[in-house]
Formats: sequence, structure tokens, C-alpha cells
Amino acid sequence: MKKVPKHKRVNCKLLVIRINKDDNLMNSEPCQMCTKLIQAAGIQTVIYSGENGILIRKKSNELHGTHVSRGIRTMTRNYTTVSRHIHYLTMHIQKHK
Repeated sequence: MKKVPKHKRVNCKLLVIRINKDDNLMNSEPCQMCTKLIQAAGIQTVIYSGENGILIRKKSNELHGTHVSRGIRTMTRNYTTVSRHIHYLTMHIQKHK
């Protein structure tokens, strides 16, 4: 995203889906860190699979990811808090816009 000028990202959409072994859609709502990074990257719209196997479309400023994903918990074991890691990544994205 850093090489695409922000004015060209106005209509940028992100599709996030999760499929289980039976080919059913699973919840793929962006986690707390992903929500911050999506907003920092300037992505305007996010479409993700919900609990009932439906696709949900939201503007990035309407995302309220409150959970911390297992992957983020694993990656941040060496950090004192997840929010410090989120802040670091957000600043990194802002610097490279």
C-alpha cells in the first residue's frame, strides 16, 4: 500500500474471508490490530465473512474490532502490551505513506 498514492486508494476495498474444512464461511471480522492497520493504510471499505456465513460490508471507520487474534497474541509475546505493538505498526505505516 505504501507505493500507491493515498488519492488513488479512495475506492480501495479489502475482502477478508475465512473458510473451514467443510467449505463454510466463518467469522473473519478484523481484530483490534488489523482494524487500526486498515484505517492507517487508508483502506475505505472492508467486506468480511460473519458468524452466519454472510458477507458484511463496513466502512473502515465503522469497524470496532475489540478482540485480539491468536496470531497477534503469539507474535506479541515479547512485547509488554498488544497496544504498544499496534502503535508501532501504525506509526510505521504512517511514515511510509
